[in-house]
Amino acid sequence: MAIHRVYIREGQQIPASVLAEVEQNAHEPTVFDEDCPELTDEQYAEFASIAEKQREQPPSSHQRPADGREMPVSVAHRSSTI
Repeated sequence: MAIHRVYIREGQQIPASVLAEVEQNAHEPTVFDEDCPELTDEQYAEFASIAEKQREQPPSSHQRPADGREMPVSVAHRSSTI
């Protein structure tokens, strides 16, 4: 598995082939290893606490930076060519 960074502009349509691939991979089981171990209940709780604080921030903090740069979206991608 490789991670690909994709840039999506506001209003941009995502190709059907990409959506189909995401949908297919969404049903794949999560594979944990030494680089990505399964989280404990305490770690999940910590992430939930951080996420809750982020949701309390105004939406503008999650939009494109003031200088107009595009914000990257990381997508895990399974490929038989890798």
